[in-house]
Amino acid sequence: MVTIAGMYSFERAWGSFGSATGQMNGPQALAVNAQGLVYVADAGNNRIQIFDSMGQYNGEFGDSLLNQPWDIAIEDSFVYVATNGNQNIYEFTLSGTFLSKISLPSNTLFPQIGVDSNFNVYAVASANSGQILVYNKSGVQSQMLNISTSICGNVDLLGTTLFAYSTSDSLILARSLANGKQDTIPLGFGSVPIDIAGDSSHIFVLNRPTPNKGIVSTYNKELEFIGKWGGNISYIQVSSIAADLNGHIYILDEDNQKISQFRKAN
Repeated sequence: MVTIAGMYSFERAWGSFGSATGQMNGPQALAVNAQGLVYVADAGNNRIQIFDSMGQYNGEFGDSLLNQPWDIAIEDSFVYVATNGNQNIYEFTLSGTFLSKISLPSNTLFPQIGVDSNFNVYAVASANSGQILVYNKSGVQSQMLNISTSICGNVDLLGTTLFAYSTSDSLILARSLANGKQDTIPLGFGSVPIDIAGDSSHIFVLNRPTPNKGIVSTYNKELEFIGKWGGNISYIQVSSIAADLNGHIYILDEDNQKISQFRKAN
């Protein structure tokens, strides 16, 4: 077992190119539910695939509805999927039963979403537009948040903190939904933020300092930098990161069609 920077060690990887069970075609995002199941937005195959923590196939759904699923978020017992092909956000149960749909603006490209504990959905409808659209549980747009255009291409929700960032910047904005306080996280010159995940005590920023290297920057809940790991693992195109409640980190490589699992080192 190889320990990465004394922080996380590689456990396993799975996935290959194709449309068969367990294969992927340009996967864009992943998320993990409270039971440790991994949900993957398999964009090229227009479906969500589910795997257990050992990489075993556990089902799929959405192929009759989804057109290029581009981002995915899980809150409580619900799965939210944003599609790039038909500009919608779909709500499903954890087992894949369709519940509702939100229509995004028709000019939406590469939508990114986050969901808070009240089931409000935050969506970046157009990269670097400077605007985050907020929809309530009923699917009605309730507000619009204006964020600096230079750091508003992606959005994630961890607890009551909204993170906005762009792949054209080396900076992440963190805004508290409770009191409106804003902080910024500088990643350093040349680092490109790709995705954010978190567990009970840490925040993980997947960034791409060079085209084929995936680096994970780790912070505590006070946004204080702890360290980096993963720099000696080569990827083609990292696209997403997720964390479960059992100390596992998952990194998605969309060009390798592969999910890599890491575990916190002793």
